[in-house]
Amino acid sequence: MNIFETIPTNTAAALYRIAQEALRNVAKHAGKTHVKVLLEEKDDVLILQVIDLGVGFDQEAEVAGEGLGLISMTERARQIHGQLSIRSSLGKGTTMTVNAPLTQYE
Repeated sequence: MNIFETIPTNTAAALYRIAQEALRNVAKHAGKTHVKVLLEEKDDVLILQVIDLGVGFDQEAEVAGEGLGLISMTERARQIHGQLSIRSSLGKGTTMTVNAPLTQYE
């Protein structure tokens, strides 16, 4: 059986919405760029990455959690016991990563 056939519905929905918001952010902020969306399973953890080669931003200068999109993505990740991280630098693009355990929680 394919691992992607056994993803809990709430996890699949959360990852879909996170990817959707991340792509919206790329379209809005990254400028003309290429985007990769990757989903893989490693050691019972789903790893979603949205990687753009856009303008990026200075993480030191940005106010953490300022935008509603970021707050929404962080909350969706938390609801599935996952962790969201963003790595970016000026001129080098942005990578958004979510690690979500496949283990069901009560």
